[in-house]
Amino acid sequence: MDNLFERKAGICLIIFAVLLLITAMHHPGGGGGGIPYLIHVSGLIVVVHAIAIFSLPFGWVGFWGLTKKIGTDRFWSILAFSMMSVGLMAVLFAATINGLVLPIFLQHYKEASPETLTTIDPILRYGLAINHAFDYIYTGAFCVAVLC
Repeated sequence: MDNLFERKAGICLIIFAVLLLITAMHHPGGGGGGIPYLIHVSGLIVVVHAIAIFSLPFGWVGFWGLTKKIGTDRFWSILAFSMMSVGLMAVLFAATINGLVLPIFLQHYKEASPETLTTIDPILRYGLAINHAFDYIYTGAFCVAVLC
């Protein structure tokens, strides 16, 4: 029975990796074109980040299967799984802010004047800073999990 779970968990890790690869391949490049560009690609932003969010439970179950294989009675495997869980939560928050909140927020400014867009720029920069913080948490947690 455990062998079947481990196999399914391995499949989950593969699905996780493939979905993240699809996310990375289709992720629109930063906001180099400014707010009008972000508004223009907001549909793509939502779809790509929805795929990333959808992938997270597959990664979580896959990493749990790996933890079970290593041994749930081992301190380092549980710590690694805990770190990975924190990292996946951070990625969930980052993808939600950048991929769902941002496009919804920007839809209110489709017809806005350049002066109005300039006014909301600090709000977008603040959101980007929050997003970067969650990205750093994910990266750090993932690295610590691998080290464990």
